[in-house]
Amino acid sequence: MAVTTLKDIAKHTGLSVPTVSLILNGRGQRYRASSQEAVVRAAHALKYRPDAIVGRVTSGQTRRDAVGFLIRSESASHLANQPAYEFVCGVSDLLQEHDQFMVMVRTSDFDDASHDCKLPRLLRERFIDGLIVETGLPPHMAEVVTHYEIPAVWLNTGRREAYDCVSLDEVHAGRLACQHVLSLGHNRVMFLRSSRSSRGKDALGRELEPHFSSEARCRGYREAMAEAGRAVEEVEMIDSDGQAHGRAVRQIVASLRSATPVTALVASSFAHGIRVIQLLTEAGFRCPRDISIICAEDVHMMRRIWPHITGISCDRYQMGQWAAQMMLDKVEQQQKPQPSKTYRGSIIQGTTVAPAAPREKTRGGDPS
Repeated sequence: MAVTTLKDIAKHTGLSVPTVSLILNGRGQRYRASSQEAVVRAAHALKYRPDAIVGRVTSGQTRRDAVGFLIRSESASHLANQPAYEFVCGVSDLLQEHDQFMVMVRTSDFDDASHDCKLPRLLRERFIDGLIVETGLPPHMAEVVTHYEIPAVWLNTGRREAYDCVSLDEVHAGRLACQHVLSLGHNRVMFLRSSRSSRGKDALGRELEPHFSSEARCRGYREAMAEAGRAVEEVEMIDSDGQAHGRAVRQIVASLRSATPVTALVASSFAHGIRVIQLLTEAGFRCPRDISIICAEDVHMMRRIWPHITGISCDRYQMGQWAAQMMLDKVEQQQKPQPSKTYRGSIIQGTTVAPAAPREKTRGGDPS
C-alpha cells in the first residue's frame, strides 16, 4: 500500500510542500482559511499519517519520545511472566501522561547463539530513547546493553546499584513475613523456596540458577529466625515440576506429623504459596487450622482469585511508574545517572495465618 506524503497533499491542493507542512503542524495561521481547510480535507481523504521519527530527524532533533520495555520471554507460554504485566501497565500509563510511547522488546528478539548478540532493529537503529530492563536479563544480554551504551533503567532485575535501578526490598519481604508469624507464637517456621529449575538448563541450554528474589527472601527469613533463636528449615518447589511439588508436600506433611510439628510456612512466591495450600488440602490438611501460610510477595492478578492469602505487598504498578519517570528524567538530563529507588512492602492481612495454638492431634490424610 502506497504511503501518502506531503508532496501528494501539495499536488492534490495545488499548494507548496512547505505550506502544507506548516498547516498540518498547526503553524499555518497566516494562510487563508480556505487553504487550511483544503489541506486538512486532502490529508483526511488521502489517509495521510505523519512520520514522527522522520520529522524529528530532519529537523535536527534527537529524541524519539519512545521508550523500550525489555521483558523476559524464555517460555513458549505468553503468560509465563504474569507479574510483569503490572510493571508494563505502570510504565505505559506514566509515559502516556507525558505524551510518550512504550515499545515492547522481548529477550527472544535477540540472537542468543553467542555473546556477540545481534541487536534487534529497534535498538540497532535507535528507534527509542532508552530501555527499561525488567527481571532476569541473561548476563550476556546485559553486556550487550552496556557495550552499545543503550540508556537503561533496571527494573526488578536483582541489581542493587546506587543509580538507575528500581528494585523491591526482597530481603525485607522475607524477614517481615517470618517476623509476622513468629510474633503470633509460631516457633517452628519453615521456608518454601521457589526455583525455576533444580540446577537444570533452559531451552537454549544455559544453566539455570535459583531466582534472585527467592534467594533474597530466604535470606530475610534466615535473619529473622536467627534473631529469634530458631532453627532454619527449608523446602524447595520447582516451577512446572509436579514431582518436585510432591516431594515438597511430603516433606511438609512429615513435619506436620512430627512430635513438634511445623506450625507456619513462609512461601517465597505467591504462586507456590497457593500451590502448597491446594496440595495440602488434597492431603487432608487445612490452612490455618493445621498450618499457617504467608507469602513473601503479592501478585495483583492472582489476588483477584485468591483474595484471602496473607502476604507482603508488592506494588509493581508503582515500581513501573518509578522506572518510567526515571527514564524520562535520564533522557531529559542527557543520560545523567538517576538515584535508585527501592519499594518496601507491608503485611497484607488475610485468613491463611492464625495465632499458634496447642493441637491435640495433627489432622490430615496420606498425601501419596
